[in-house]
Amino acid sequence: MFSDAFTQIDSPIHRCDARVRIVVAVVWSITIALSQNLGAQLAGAIIAVHVAFLARLPFWATLLRLLPLNFFIAVLCVMLPLSTPSTNLQELGPMRGLIEAIGIGIRANTIVLSVTALVATLDVVTFGRALYALRVPPKLVTLLLFTVRYVAVIRAEYMALRRAMRVRCFRPRSTMHTLRTLGNLVGMLLVRGLERSTRVLMAMKCRGYTGRFPLRELTPLRIVDANFCAAAVVCIAVVIWAGTL
Repeated sequence: MFSDAFTQIDSPIHRCDARVRIVVAVVWSITIALSQNLGAQLAGAIIAVHVAFLARLPFWATLLRLLPLNFFIAVLCVMLPLSTPSTNLQELGPMRGLIEAIGIGIRANTIVLSVTALVATLDVVTFGRALYALRVPPKLVTLLLFTVRYVAVIRAEYMALRRAMRVRCFRPRSTMHTLRTLGNLVGMLLVRGLERSTRVLMAMKCRGYTGRFPLRELTPLRIVDANFCAAAVVCIAVVIWAGTL
């Protein structure tokens, strides 16, 4: 979720407070997810595109992030019309299923694009500090920070084990030997991860770790944050109003 391609940017969205951006992203996502009217969905999509432009998201990085989602939506557009029964003679089942799939696609793209612009543009440390300030349970925040920090480390361990397997001429096939080898690979990955976590915990305790990161308090909210909240309330009201038309 977090990438330097999104965080190393200077934009009006990046200058807003992290707590406000997280709260707005949650409320906005719930509003879009509950919208059933096509007009409300299109209004939300237009607003999400404008927010992405304000955040100055890189085009190709954003497109790559949306690509897997839209592949799933494309499959849904094929499968859902074939599995939707018609409720009456005037309304064909396949057409109703296609409309529902398009609505799901619009909402999903809107939510992902909005969350990318509002939350993925935060660096990990700022995100953790904001979650602490929002009274999220400290254990969940610590687990999140550790997960983000050590995913790359676990991947490096996995790639080292895969290279060792290739050096030993391992080629995956549909055999029991392949299944046993892959099982050993997963087991070794878990063992190495456990050993590394033990060493990391001992090193952190030596440095005075007590179960919570000593993070600095965030700065007070500013006028720009109040303006951003007001704009977010207006956008949510527009989506709700469009849903009543």
